[in-house]
Amino acid sequence: MLPIGRSVNHFAHPWKNDSTNAGLLRMRLEEYNKIHTNTKRKSMAFRKKKKDFDETVSIICNIAREYNWNVWEGRTKNPFSIILNIFLSREKRKAISIKLCKGNKYKACFTNEVNPNNNKASEYTIEIGEDKTQVEKFVRKEVEKFYKENGKSQKQKYVFTINSIYRLYEE
Repeated sequence: MLPIGRSVNHFAHPWKNDSTNAGLLRMRLEEYNKIHTNTKRKSMAFRKKKKDFDETVSIICNIAREYNWNVWEGRTKNPFSIILNIFLSREKRKAISIKLCKGNKYKACFTNEVNPNNNKASEYTIEIGEDKTQVEKFVRKEVEKFYKENGKSQKQKYVFTINSIYRLYEE
């Protein structure tokens, strides 16, 4: 609850009239603006990077849906990162983490983590390239390799992405 100033009833009314409610609303909005100041608009380069990464997430989610792999996209702690993983048994599991790094270059790593927010930037050592088609080739190659060796999961269990378009679809 936002702290607001005190108010009184106008003209001996036993209720707050419209001007009192307007004054209370203004006090609340002023307090809200103090707490939640306007953030700077993102640069064109950032918006382009975000758009490119969203397209890559879409490609990765389609591959994951095709092979019943799980997906988890990183948030504020590790933005521009995503993990695909599958767990058939203790011996039959794999997780691939992809990150859009500095210079708009995609890098990858194999990990035991399910959440990309727990990966460190130094763990991403496999250079993929700058293009989403290179990411698609890399991910598809690794997923198909696992599929040929171990088979496929019965169903996709979870998809956690920032954009709700990529959520699990109703069966």
